Amino acid sequence: MPAKPHWFRNFATIEHTLSAITDPLLDRVAIEYIFGVSQSEAGRILRRIGPVRAGAGPRATQIVFRRQALTWVRKLARTDDFQYEVRRVERVGAHLAEAGREIAARSIAVPPARSEAFADLPANIELTAGRLVVTFAGAPELLQALNEVVRAAARDFPRFQSACEN
Repeated sequence: MPAKPHWFRNFATIEHTLSAITDPLLDRVAIEYIFGVSQSEAGRILRRIGPVRAGAGPRATQIVFRRQALTWVRKLARTDDFQYEVRRVERVGAHLAEAGREIAARSIAVPPARSEAFADLPANIELTAGRLVVTFAGAPELLQALNEVVRAAARDFPRFQSACEN
């Protein structure tokens, strides 16, 4: 499947700009600016919209009517290709955001547990029947405290279970 034009992502800005422009005619330079594309891509867009020639001879230029360009853009936005690209960009954005959150979480260094036995839990951890109280100053300190509780439970589960239930 060929790549979709990058300007699909700027559709809202393009539509707004085309709606706001007062000049009824657009040339290739205007298309370059509005769509944020190269000279050659602007020429391709002009040809897709359906230009008319302004002027005579070799110096004639191609132009499109602003309303015609706006209609073309809106019609394009209703195509399956456009909708697919919008959904794809949203999915990629969601995956990147999730990866960013995961990377941020992984960047927190959790020091190894300090306690050797269940009874050696630090002072900031209080475990009683049906209640766990952890005092902490930030995410790393909380993660370290929770790590202490998990490791203490793994080292002496019967004592941990007794402390939780009595």
